Amino acid sequence: MNALDYRMRSVPAVRFGPHLLGAPATVGYDRKQLSEDAVRRIPELNPNHYFPADVYRDLVAWWNLGGREPLLISGPAGSGKTSTVLQFCARLSVPVVCFTARPRMGRRELIGRWVLGKDGMVWVDGPATLAWRHGWLFIVNESSAAPAETWVSANDLLEGLALENDQTGEVIPRHPMARIVFTDNCRGHATETDSGYLGRQMQDRSVIDRMWHIRMEGLTETEEASVLANAVPRALRGAAGDLVVNEIASFMAQAGAATRESSKSDTLGFRSRTIALSHRALSRMTTMSLSHVTGATPEVPDPLAWIADAAVGNALDRPVRDALVTYLKTLFGERLTEMHRAWLECHPSAPARASAWCADEEEVEEPTAVSF
Repeated sequence: MNALDYRMRSVPAVRFGPHLLGAPATVGYDRKQLSEDAVRRIPELNPNHYFPADVYRDLVAWWNLGGREPLLISGPAGSGKTSTVLQFCARLSVPVVCFTARPRMGRRELIGRWVLGKDGMVWVDGPATLAWRHGWLFIVNESSAAPAETWVSANDLLEGLALENDQTGEVIPRHPMARIVFTDNCRGHATETDSGYLGRQMQDRSVIDRMWHIRMEGLTETEEASVLANAVPRALRGAAGDLVVNEIASFMAQAGAATRESSKSDTLGFRSRTIALSHRALSRMTTMSLSHVTGATPEVPDPLAWIADAAVGNALDRPVRDALVTYLKTLFGERLTEMHRAWLECHPSAPARASAWCADEEEVEEPTAVSF
């Protein structure tokens, strides 16, 4: 089947969350019309991913109107830049090819390379060529890790022009559905000193000017608490109970919001860029807290310190780590210990059941696909 013949379909906004009822629909692929290789590249659907209304609005505006122009999504680590794009594509049945930029990379890495096959040298398309040829979405993560001249030399990509392969002589027209998304912790024009992220390089203004822009700062405290609670594995939720899950998720969301705010003002007395808790870290801490409460992990003398260290603390300088643990203890108080004791009183056979939710996890049902 020719890629240009793939059928398109309108996907309603409610597919991205009931809170978006009435928001504009967008266009995606008819999954049944895609090749097997394309289907394998569609991201796995996470039904718990939350799309803030403004992020959905901006993504749809770019997707429907941006056409050949790339999109740059900037924001701090863990704010959901890549995951939001992947889940956007999962709901549109759009295949994705990902690439992570690095120092000293060149344009040819995006186009492809020759490799040795059983019958001699064969050409393998690179990520940009795959997107251009088949109408897939090309994600470039950590884009400012690449030198500025790399993206200046990729002007044909940024302009949505046909790709010319100087290794094979082939000219690949851009498929009408081909898109490029750049993600970065910086806005594209900050040095590593300014941004607090190492290995970043100042990008050419002409490159930044060719892109649409979305800034992501992460979820609100209420949104994050809901996402953390909904993401808890089903068996672990069954062992802990909804009330405990929701309470711990609320604590963690509060910790995330407070540490991010303190990182801006440095009110807690430590370097800000190393203490803001990302959603990934909060998710680990939620799972570990519930595991402790339900006796699924060995007893430890200081559970909050253990949870913080395993999730993020062991990667921090000692003063920063100690400040984080102190803050968590101030926030939680004795509540985690109280939950654990209450659970043990209600479950005298806890040792035998300690790892049951882990063993059962493979039995969790996949989310039911929604057809349109």
